[in-house]
Amino acid sequence: MPFNEDILARAKGNAFFREVVSTGPHAQVVVMSIPPAGEIGEEVHHDVDQVLAFAEGEGVAVLEGQRTPVTPGRLVHVPGTIHRTKADADADEEHA
Repeated sequence: MPFNEDILARAKGNAFFREVVSTGPHAQVVVMSIPPAGEIGEEVHHDVDQVLAFAEGEGVAVLEGQRTPVTPGRLVHVPGTIHRTKADADADEEHA
């Protein structure tokens, strides 16, 4: 389903820890409300990419071991993993 919305207003109005607002065949848009000094923990996305836009606050994103700052206006893209076959998926899990 097409998605066209003021994402900053949606994020600032979000009262939930995590709300998925749109999921397409290859990407997902999520708004989150993380408390000060909070964290979301480690995530791995196997089915779809995830796009996060930061509306308020500041923090650190750790992507593939690299730490980068996140501040208002930043967008973080977490690539999904596509496995064409079960054998590919099994091999990926063995190396994780």
